[in-house]
Amino acid sequence: MFESDNKQNNQINQVNFDTQPYQVSNTNQEDTMYYMPDKFIKPENVKNNGGNLIFKLLVIFLVLGVLSVGAFAFYLYKKNNDDTELNQNVLDLEKNQNAEEKVEEISLDTAEKRDQKRIEDIKAIVSAISLYYSQKNNYPGSLSDLSLTLKEIPVNPTPGGENYIYTLNQNRKDYKLTFILEVGANFGNVSLGSGKYQINSMQIVNTYNEDESNNNQNEDNEEDNNNDSNNDFDNDSGIMQIPPKGPDVDNDDFTNAEELLFGTDIDEQDTDTDSYLDGDEIINLYDPLSTTGKLADNITIVKVYYNEIQNYSVLYPAKWMSENRTSDYKETVFYDDKNGDFFTLHVYDNPQAITLLNWYLSSAQGTKSEDLITFNAKKIDGLATKDMMNIYFSANEKVYLLSYKVLNEKELNYYSTFLMFANSFRPIQ
Repeated sequence: MFESDNKQNNQINQVNFDTQPYQVSNTNQEDTMYYMPDKFIKPENVKNNGGNLIFKLLVIFLVLGVLSVGAFAFYLYKKNNDDTELNQNVLDLEKNQNAEEKVEEISLDTAEKRDQKRIEDIKAIVSAISLYYSQKNNYPGSLSDLSLTLKEIPVNPTPGGENYIYTLNQNRKDYKLTFILEVGANFGNVSLGSGKYQINSMQIVNTYNEDESNNNQNEDNEEDNNNDSNNDFDNDSGIMQIPPKGPDVDNDDFTNAEELLFGTDIDEQDTDTDSYLDGDEIINLYDPLSTTGKLADNITIVKVYYNEIQNYSVLYPAKWMSENRTSDYKETVFYDDKNGDFFTLHVYDNPQAITLLNWYLSSAQGTKSEDLITFNAKKIDGLATKDMMNIYFSANEKVYLLSYKVLNEKELNYYSTFLMFANSFRPIQ
């Protein structure tokens, strides 16, 4: 067998290197196929691999196609769900808005609720006017000027009431906003009954008086036509019928309202037990909560207001607000932000330094000296009307007017506080 193999090997070698034709002899069919060179088998293998590759590519394309179709179907499903949810949200939002509108409509079905809406409207308008003034240093000519501040100018809810009326004084120093309540409502801590009211820039609400409004309009016109050097003088000196003081449970010359304002004991005449009445201590600038302290030292109950431009300082309740009404700081208001009586301080120039009495008589035409009280306070000239609601001081070639403004004409709730306010006045040299 080995010889036969060797022989075949010799023949194979001869085929590889002999260029002449040859014939294989004494070799069977099976042996020839077994020893056939690789080059005669490779073409068949290449053909089979190509078929497998095409089949694999087809499978991949088919899988990718299925995945693409599935992804597109999922996208459509998701989009439809999102659109459905969005549409539902829109419907829900519209439904809620409609419900809110219905609630708003229902909330105005009674006179009480319409009055409450009117109070809210008035407060919103007053706030917008204050913002307008702070930005432009003057009051708007009409409510339509507030369109940049208010998205929608409030209007009177019907039925009942009247349109809100805004009137600006001729001198443009103040305004009045008129409104009507059907049955009444609370404005801050003030209870208003049914009727017609006016509110001004200090948020002071008064009962509407047509005759008074006409008189004020005429006074404004006269002031505009007056060329006198003192045409800016605010004649607050007229003697009025002083209403009685408000309730005073413990009879210490300190009303119940003042007890709450300064934190003293409403049932005790002498809160700090130093043998002095609470009211007397406040008026004379002593601390009613301390046996030894001065009022100015207790910053929890009083503040010191310094006006370096007009050269003065004054004490006022710590719970109150102070507001300059003019750019030259000649008009300042001291008030409770919850509404109530308030104080004003005006400054007038007196360049000739004439005496306070002569200045007053020349400025307030028709006034008699016997209607006035003159005094000297802390080495400065003082003068007051007999009702003691207007007190004047003269210093620094200026005249300072301190006034008590009554909101409730039936009682004075802060008169001892006003005397404290006046007694604390100090000119700054």
